[in-house]
Amino acid sequence: MVSPVGGKPLVARFDGRRLSSGGGVLALRESERRLGIADRLAARLDDPRLPEAVRHSHAEIIRFRLLVIAPGYEDGNDADADAQRPYPARTHNHPASHASVPGRPSA
Repeated sequence: MVSPVGGKPLVARFDGRRLSSGGGVLALRESERRLGIADRLAARLDDPRLPEAVRHSHAEIIRFRLLVIAPGYEDGNDADADAQRPYPARTHNHPASHASVPGRPSA
């Protein structure tokens, strides 16, 4: 069973509408969620950032980077543009209108 995406149930259909070659990312997201990989890695990191200035936790950044790099987006530089497209945004549990994407390179 796959968890809902963006609060909506995930429905797999094979009638050829709205095709995407990135469906494996949903399986990866589900595996990461169940195993808690990002949370476990983040728990091992010190966070020297000021708590009031933190927008995304280390776990969110790790999770995002994992789910962006795994399907072949080497650096995530286009993450802000992808956040406006429904598929990648839903994969990372950010609504398509989300203004900020965790882990985007600053340069």
